[in-house]
Amino acid sequence: MKQLSFLLIAFCILCFSACKKEDELSTKEKIVGKWKYENIEHRDYDGTDLVNTKTEDRDITIEFKSDGTSKSIAKAFGFVVTDEGVWKLLDNGKKLVITSEDNGPYAYIGDTSIVEKLNESTLQLLYEYDHRENGVTYRRETELKLSKLE
Repeated sequence: MKQLSFLLIAFCILCFSACKKEDELSTKEKIVGKWKYENIEHRDYDGTDLVNTKTEDRDITIEFKSDGTSKSIAKAFGFVVTDEGVWKLLDNGKKLVITSEDNGPYAYIGDTSIVEKLNESTLQLLYEYDHRENGVTYRRETELKLSKLE
């Protein structure tokens, strides 16, 4: 009787753990779909000192397709700019790399962005680069917050 109870408990644990693994989406599955930029924040640093912060709102959508291609659409001042590219995830989904011909709306994402947060509805990216303004070079962090449309 003890062996039967043990086998029943072991079977239940195995079933529950298998179900959980099937329900979890991979990083690639989470990122595939259409996303809308919600907020773009730029932070400029001189060494370790934060010297400037700027927030932008842009009407930009980006679609990450399951075949590794992407398309972005930016609307401003009556103009529509579209760009197509390819994307891939590196370092177990911790980095997003986008390559495009024009680098139009993708310019905010940059070559390689750090994936700070990704779930079924939110994508948060961080892009770091050197930024020159008024003859001074700063380290700029651009943080992008996107929400999933589909």
